[in-house]
Amino acid sequence: MRSRLIPFVFAASLAVPAPAFSLGGVLDTVNQTINTTKNAKDTVGKVSSNAPAPGSAANAPSLAGANAGTGGSGQDSSGGADHPVLSRYAGSTVYTYGSSNYASAPVIVRSGKDVAQQQFEGKITNRLYLAPAGKTPLEVYRNYQAALKNGGFTVLFECEAPQCDKSHFVDAPGPFYVKAFRLVADANWEKYDPDMNDMPHPDDDYYISAQKSGPNGVTTVQIALTAHTSGQRVEQFVQVIDSANMDMGQVTVNAEAISNALKESGKIALYGILFDTNKAVLKPESAPALEQMAKALKADPSIKVYIVGHTDNQGSLEANQTLSQRRAEAVVTALSTQYSIPVARMTARGVANLSPVASNGSEDGRGKNRRVEMVLY
Repeated sequence: MRSRLIPFVFAASLAVPAPAFSLGGVLDTVNQTINTTKNAKDTVGKVSSNAPAPGSAANAPSLAGANAGTGGSGQDSSGGADHPVLSRYAGSTVYTYGSSNYASAPVIVRSGKDVAQQQFEGKITNRLYLAPAGKTPLEVYRNYQAALKNGGFTVLFECEAPQCDKSHFVDAPGPFYVKAFRLVADANWEKYDPDMNDMPHPDDDYYISAQKSGPNGVTTVQIALTAHTSGQRVEQFVQVIDSANMDMGQVTVNAEAISNALKESGKIALYGILFDTNKAVLKPESAPALEQMAKALKADPSIKVYIVGHTDNQGSLEANQTLSQRRAEAVVTALSTQYSIPVARMTARGVANLSPVASNGSEDGRGKNRRVEMVLY
């Protein structure tokens, strides 16, 4: 590809994809809402969010798995199928793609009167699409916009040219198009095209981020696109983040580190003590951390400790208080029955979400707040 790329549609998903949804049954409503020209009826409905919506027909058209060659747009890059949550614009082809089993990516969101970038974690899928020749950025954008809103997503932030470049970032000031470019440049690609680094100042950019809650988590979608430098193909960067269970407990603090922390700081936070969500039964993966805790206690029989349970802010304070207390008690019981540490040397305390070490506004922060601490008497 000789011309420069200024892509991006970004879909961030923090949930297991929901059943299929199509926009075929809501075209009239979409056309009235966006108030496009009298021909808009023929241009909206070419992107589908594969999530259920009230009144959607089971046999409504869906673009997932659409013919890559539709619209004379060429062939897909091998291996670049659509993500199940959000399809491509009809007739678009995959220029390049990539993925990460577990990583984080920034999403542009509203922050008061300004905007900011918020990190989301999970399994990441990247797609760079090229729309069929002759399609305008506005036409492609309206389709993505309609697919998200009619798929039950709540908008976090959206802008249209030239308003996008008037956005003010509170976290790291800079032009909007630079932030958009970094989304593309920092993504993981199987085949990276150096032309993706050559991004001129855009004058026809569109962007939307949206979010949808489901039984298994939250799906966050971030979409931005622009006209190709040559004006022939609309470029779309699509990034989907699915919630994923990271393999925890792979790093264990040893007994010496625990002892040193207790002497120097009077406490230590332990993240290798694992429980299922809303449960107080220790998972088998907790054994290495429990063993090191026991070794530290046996190395200095004179010390006594509080075993303190901490939660994130999900749920009520009362429920978290009970849960954190039960988890602390489970650790004390395990150390006593499995590692022969006298119960008299340990006191279980649960403090719910009253002592966070990070913001509860992201999954990363909540993960840091869910912990067990050893605190000297």
